[in-house]
Amino acid sequence: MSVCATRSMYQLAVGSFIAAAAMSLASRAHAIDLNTLDTFQDQSVLNWLGGTSITNKPGGRGGAADRYVQVDSNGNSSGAGSRLAFHNSDARWTGDFLSAGVTGVQFDAANFGALGVELRVVLFSSGSRWTSVQSVALPAGAGWQTITIPINQSALTRVLGTNAWPDSITNVSQFMIRHDPGTPSSGGSAVDATIGFDNIRAVPSPGAVSMLVGVGLLATRRRRRLG
Repeated sequence: MSVCATRSMYQLAVGSFIAAAAMSLASRAHAIDLNTLDTFQDQSVLNWLGGTSITNKPGGRGGAADRYVQVDSNGNSSGAGSRLAFHNSDARWTGDFLSAGVTGVQFDAANFGALGVELRVVLFSSGSRWTSVQSVALPAGAGWQTITIPINQSALTRVLGTNAWPDSITNVSQFMIRHDPGTPSSGGSAVDATIGFDNIRAVPSPGAVSMLVGVGLLATRRRRRLG
């Protein structure tokens, strides 16, 4: 084989490798942003969907000027809006939770309805769904409460599909908070409910928090030395 032919084959192999690597990187999900905090103060619903209606309203936990979103479901036996399923497919709430260090979600919630609800998180990924092993109860008439739900392999269970945990947690396509009492299910349960949500944030791992605090302290000390 000539030197030119060998060189051409080498260049072709390298080109194929680079193309494959580029496709692999492109297929990898972006990492969810730990800076995401949905306060709804802009009077929008920030691409959250769910229930029969979702409405931005005043009078959240912080008082009359504090905005929040109210999600209603009708509790019918079937059909759109029968279940309380509050979800978002925006880039801010999807992607690679693992590399971002996300280990939970924290939010304020209030139950304005006559029935209690049991809330779980649901992660959607390539046809698979993972949901909380343990639900968090929000009793009827409960005022604003801060709720933290863990997101890790031991805290979630797969209720639909075959994707392994590493594949799912690094490629989340939709994030959901849903009423799902009893045994974890793939579809939740119908409920006539009116729930307020506010201050939704992705919670970093303790290590990430320590690192951020450390960086802040170093920056403060440097500013003091420079000053």
